[in-house]
Amino acid sequence: MPVEEARAFVRLLAPWAIAPLDAATTERAWAVQDSAGLSWWDSLMLAAALRAECRLFLSEDMQDGAAVEGMRIANPFKPEFSRVLGRM
Repeated sequence: MPVEEARAFVRLLAPWAIAPLDAATTERAWAVQDSAGLSWWDSLMLAAALRAECRLFLSEDMQDGAAVEGMRIANPFKPEFSRVLGRM
């Protein structure tokens, strides 16, 4: 994909990018990393989602069904994923 096309696509997604990336998110990511034992980048994504008050975090790499500070992690590629959405 050409760079300008990729940038245009990201700009289309920008209105939905409500998760902050600031010092407070970094601090929260450290807390998530320490409590959940996750990698830095996973912890940073989870911290941003938590600060955006998400209740569900989709990941095919993290443990399906785990919860971090009350936010559920779900694998969207598992067949039972539709039931997870039904309970939200």
